[in-house]
Amino acid sequence: MMWLNLIISALPGALISGAVISSIFNWQLNQRRLQLQTTFELHREWNGESLRLSRNLGDKFLLAHPNKDLIQIDNDGSVNPEDSVHLWIIIGFYQRL
Repeated sequence: MMWLNLIISALPGALISGAVISSIFNWQLNQRRLQLQTTFELHREWNGESLRLSRNLGDKFLLAHPNKDLIQIDNDGSVNPEDSVHLWIIIGFYQRL
């Protein structure tokens, strides 16, 4: 009978420990799932039509302005901001990575 009292007194601690361990495991599993989902979404966006167009136009823009860095492109009055918008779209994508 004494062993039954010992088991009953240890039961709440075991249940709380199990709940904590289960919660930590589920949280880690959920974090991994979200990382994987984000990776697939970014891959889908990178290969999407709009970003493909921005990559091509951004590449042409950089080839047309080979001696300018980003500060010159942003602050220089000789570059039309509408021409460099595709370059900033690509930079924005990489910043989200």
